[in-house]
Amino acid sequence: MENDIDVVHTNGSNDNRMAFYASLFCKKKFKVIYTKHNTYPIKGIVSHWRFNCFNDAAIFVADSIYKTIGIKRITTPVYVIENGINLNWWKKEAPIRTGQEHLTMITNTGLSLHKGWTYLTDAIADLPPDMKKRLKVIVIGMLELEEEQSKARTKCDIDFPGFMDDARPALEQADVGFVLSYNSETSSFACKEMMAMSLPMIVSDYSSLPQRVDKDCGWITQTRNAGSIKEALLKILALSPEDLNAMKRKARAKAEAEYAQEIMIDATNQVYVDIAG
Repeated sequence: MENDIDVVHTNGSNDNRMAFYASLFCKKKFKVIYTKHNTYPIKGIVSHWRFNCFNDAAIFVADSIYKTIGIKRITTPVYVIENGINLNWWKKEAPIRTGQEHLTMITNTGLSLHKGWTYLTDAIADLPPDMKKRLKVIVIGMLELEEEQSKARTKCDIDFPGFMDDARPALEQADVGFVLSYNSETSSFACKEMMAMSLPMIVSDYSSLPQRVDKDCGWITQTRNAGSIKEALLKILALSPEDLNAMKRKARAKAEAEYAQEIMIDATNQVYVDIAG
């Protein structure tokens, strides 16, 4: 219709920049939404102007982005809409069952060092031998860090299976997930996926990760602090299989209540309605 308003949704700075260039030559005006997914600051006068003056709305995938965006005065309307996941895909098929002795800890965040997995291996290395042998670690990801991986193997029982087209079979066999990031983390897909797979989580206190869990389905540790992670491990090792099974069910319940992609889609559609009048 002649009075329809066109809305362009840009994901990230590159998309947003191209939309701005296009607007200079486009005969029909359109409204623009900018989604910011990361913690990197927006730098430069022109970029600050584009954020505040060109965009009709902005979506932050985590409220922690306010602290890192680098713009002192935000005038563009901002909506905080967390990333959602497909709960029908990320779902444990096998019955929830925890073994009496051995526990498997897993992450599907990848091997980048800022994901903090090396601090977990340091924490396990500091455990008494009888506790240390109860834990197995799996880090899923394609990055090859030979030196760090070799060091990790001397500290604990750890496996690096590489990239997986489908991580669910590995997550099915695990007992606890972990995301221990200390940089570049906003609304972690990996954390939500693991919780949807009925995994209670160890998370760092970086960015929005502490909001992912509560005392019923996880443990919050200090960023880049192996001692803090060790304290969480001691609590986990002291749990009975029944208690850990209950936490697994709570993790799935929290994912169902808060992380469904339908919640994200509905909230995003409402932004379109709002800016289109």
